[in-house]
Amino acid sequence: MHTPATPTPEYFALGRSFAALRFSFDDPRHKAVDTLRRLCATATAHALARGELLPPLPAPDRQPSPGEYPKAPVDPFELLRHEMGLPSLPTIYAELQEVIAAPGTSAGNVAHVISRDTGLTASLLRLVNSSFYSFPSQIETISRAVTLVGTAQLTTLAIGTTVMKLFSDIPDELVSMETFWRHSIATGILARNLARRAGEKDPERLFVAGLLHDVGLLMMYQAIPDKCRLVHSFVRDHGAILHSAEMNILGFDHAMLGGMMLRKWNLPYPLVNAVLRHHTPDKSEEHLEPTLVHIANNLAGALDGTAHGEPFIQPLNIIAWDATGLTSEDLEATALESETQINEACQAMLNA
Repeated sequence: MHTPATPTPEYFALGRSFAALRFSFDDPRHKAVDTLRRLCATATAHALARGELLPPLPAPDRQPSPGEYPKAPVDPFELLRHEMGLPSLPTIYAELQEVIAAPGTSAGNVAHVISRDTGLTASLLRLVNSSFYSFPSQIETISRAVTLVGTAQLTTLAIGTTVMKLFSDIPDELVSMETFWRHSIATGILARNLARRAGEKDPERLFVAGLLHDVGLLMMYQAIPDKCRLVHSFVRDHGAILHSAEMNILGFDHAMLGGMMLRKWNLPYPLVNAVLRHHTPDKSEEHLEPTLVHIANNLAGALDGTAHGEPFIQPLNIIAWDATGLTSEDLEATALESETQINEACQAMLNA
């Protein structure tokens, strides 16, 4: 997701080695996994050519057994009850829901509510005018954006954009907020584009599900930073998958907490479910949202050549993958078509 650089053969060799390490727990014989590894190797080679450094990673030969994890259990319900733990959604969300539910609502009614928040208005207009939508002419007003994008779709984008602004005071050593949201935006765009290829009818919803898939991490970083440091240290030292380490050390993972948060905010069930189950998709699900976010998360991780986020990629759920009907060619095509969209969406939403 950066300006292309020209890697040397040595960088490509290092990229292949680093990608193999990051995908230590996946089956390289599967075509989709092989594609993800190749994309990761190429992204790593280009990162090296730009002068970026690779983090030191252990060379794990297995995931730790449950007895090897330190124990620091936390009650996730207690986190949500903590008076400073869970931010409230801005009143604009409730106002939008009320307007949408009212008989005879027009694009102008929705635009009036959004336009009262100048920051949200600016972010949405930047996004609508980026290659995320690729409209042939400039969209200058929210009412025009609502007409073109759709009331429900623009409201969904407004939800994601407002949640991005809720968290602060998170220790820098735990997470770079810019890196966090860049990964989240990438996951959202990749999920949306994969959803289109899988024939989903509402791909915009997948964008917001991907955008918010790791929001439980922010809650954890804000509420229990010391225990998060313990989890991160174990992941780095022992080569564990992050959500497995969270589950074994804390008793829950960030996907569970994120789903609980969105449920408490009364967000739509498909969005809640996609966040809740993005590490544990099930082919029996009525909808593909959790699986598509799961795949997009892995693809976004692969395209982050220097492993700024999770050091090790979670194994692809092959059963859930097969249920989508997607192919390894879809992964490559989605990565290619999404690159410019991701860069421009990051500029639009992060004011970069």
